[in-house]
Amino acid sequence: MKRSGFTLIEVLLASTILGIGVAVMLMAASRCLGVMKRAVNFQKAQWTMSMGDLEYPIDPEDEGSLEISEDSSITEGFVYSRTAEEVEDEDMSFGEEDEGVKLFALKTTVKWSDTAPGEEAVRYVLIREKKKTDGL
Repeated sequence: MKRSGFTLIEVLLASTILGIGVAVMLMAASRCLGVMKRAVNFQKAQWTMSMGDLEYPIDPEDEGSLEISEDSSITEGFVYSRTAEEVEDEDMSFGEEDEGVKLFALKTTVKWSDTAPGEEAVRYVLIREKKKTDGL
């Protein structure tokens, strides 16, 4: 008498292999979704940074005291902040004709959660003070 079908060991082995395959696929899909979410947050942070720079242009009259930190109306849940600090270096010389020239380091940060480091950019801006002339 000939029996056809699978033995219990064959069925257990097949289900184990299938379970491992499904688990690997779920882990890969989960990581893929995480990367996609980070990419979307990065893109929104870049957009918020660009729009924040347009909403709050650099004002040379602030003399480096510019500090903005607020919830962005552009992108909900993102916080835009920018600080300007004057860079003072003894080795840096602009020449005698550029007496009123100042170099500022602008640090712009966009954060979207307390745990994420956020996106940060540092730019250097050279600002020439306006010369005051009498009678003009």
